[in-house]
Amino acid sequence: MVSIELDGRTDLTDLFAISDVLSRSKKDHYPFLVFIECEQSVKVSIYKEIDALIDSSLDDSTKIMIQWAGQWRSDFFQFTLGDLKKAYKKRYGINLNKPEDPTKMEKYYKKFEKEFPHKKTRQGTKETKAFRDWYMSKKEMEKENRELKKANRKRELKEGKKDEIIKQLGSQKKV
Repeated sequence: MVSIELDGRTDLTDLFAISDVLSRSKKDHYPFLVFIECEQSVKVSIYKEIDALIDSSLDDSTKIMIQWAGQWRSDFFQFTLGDLKKAYKKRYGINLNKPEDPTKMEKYYKKFEKEFPHKKTRQGTKETKAFRDWYMSKKEMEKENRELKKANRKRELKEGKKDEIIKQLGSQKKV
């Protein structure tokens, strides 16, 4: 078995949080370089879409590199497919190892089919790319809406406390 040694940055926090590595857009300029161990050689595959990489039958220990182009310099990062899946799950809130509950997904299938009657939700047992893109955008919007509601509640609580303080001050002046 051939050993694969990669040379690249391993501090992945900013890479996954700030860069577009986890985005669903096609990466034509900076694709994923996937290093697959064979018996006596190493095969380097190029993946331009994160879905294809995550849906692949590759082992979670498969080594990957990607280039992150910055403003002043460009860095290469190394990680495993397992690292990528964890970051993807954290961003989009889905469990890649266990399919979503079919009864829960059925309402999304119906919504998608109603919105796009000419597109399929599934091809065999797998969901189509069109459906997954739509579903991910819905999940992102739901997450953003939850965060906005939470921020509004905090603001309302602060404003409510201000009103109480003003009332208390007003009643103290009258005495």
